[in-house]
Amino acid sequence: MSDSIEDPIRHLCNEHDDVLEMVDRMEIAADDLTGPRRAEALAVLREGLAFLKKEVVTHMRLEEEILYPALAKHVPVQLVTVLFEEHRDISRALASLEQGLGAGLQAKGELRLHATSVVDLMRRHVDKENNVLFMVAAQMLSGEEYEALTRALNAALGAQLHRM
Repeated sequence: MSDSIEDPIRHLCNEHDDVLEMVDRMEIAADDLTGPRRAEALAVLREGLAFLKKEVVTHMRLEEEILYPALAKHVPVQLVTVLFEEHRDISRALASLEQGLGAGLQAKGELRLHATSVVDLMRRHVDKENNVLFMVAAQMLSGEEYEALTRALNAALGAQLHRM
């Protein structure tokens, strides 16, 4: 990720694509919890949780600190508020899934519920951002604002790389 980002919305959409691929795998794994591939399903859920905790938490921080403030003067405050609330819901769902996996839940239905909750929340949130928020950003931000968004995202990603 040493290359600079030229289009912040495209970058965020690409990250969404990666998340959607993972939640698709997690959905299949959740369905397999009651079958003979339970061990493999648990491994996929653990892998998915680790990926989401690392990638989605960073992604949400970029949105909350850079994208949402840039859009705040162009969209109703309620939209930004809803997106922040969805980030909190996603964080809680990830924590519940982590707790369920860590506790070695014997209740397959409860673990499946946690996994499908993460899958559902992620899909709905990504859809809202891809099909509403990002379209608004592309249409409403001036060229200067879009350039400022690009610079801010690059600076944040650069700082993130230096922390690693």
